[in-house]
Amino acid sequence: MSFILWLGAAVIGYCCGAIPFCLLIGLKRHGIDIRKHGSGNVGATNLWRTCGFRSGLLGFFCDMGKGLLPTLLFKAAGGEFLGLTAGIAAVVGHIFPVSIGARGGKGVATMAGVLLVLAPHTFLYSFFVFLIVGPLATRTISGGSLAAAALLPFVSFTNDSTLVASVCTLISLLVIYRHRENIRRLYNGTERKIWEGRK
Repeated sequence: MSFILWLGAAVIGYCCGAIPFCLLIGLKRHGIDIRKHGSGNVGATNLWRTCGFRSGLLGFFCDMGKGLLPTLLFKAAGGEFLGLTAGIAAVVGHIFPVSIGARGGKGVATMAGVLLVLAPHTFLYSFFVFLIVGPLATRTISGGSLAAAALLPFVSFTNDSTLVASVCTLISLLVIYRHRENIRRLYNGTERKIWEGRK
């Protein structure tokens, strides 16, 4: 694998991840800057609460797609390592997009897109845990996301290559860190429920 190809995967992956789809959907469809409403986060959950379920769902799939597409493209072009490079870069781009001051989302949807390409069984296990802990047990998006992120390394080391599992561990730690405020609210019992405040 040439350095140019590897660099291209990293740059293109980051640029895809850095597109703030949820922010753009809020602005273009509703004339609302979601950074100034709700939690202030530019992810799909805040878009949903601020602009409605349909826009939130659209934002989720756009954020998922910007992890899935570059990973799929570069995996086809150069194998697992190249696809993983693009996927990692997409997640980093989503969390730290330079276009909006490196204040992006929390990486869950974009990471899901990467997993769907590189580790589909791990994706399914993680999604199942998200559903059980999120909508059913805690009735919070953050609760499900944190549970899925915490379990991700263990499931990945069981099902995937060491390389993929190691990267999943690092990204899961980053996702958990990005949810630190949610962890405090969950502990205090003040985290907003899934259907609370929806439109």
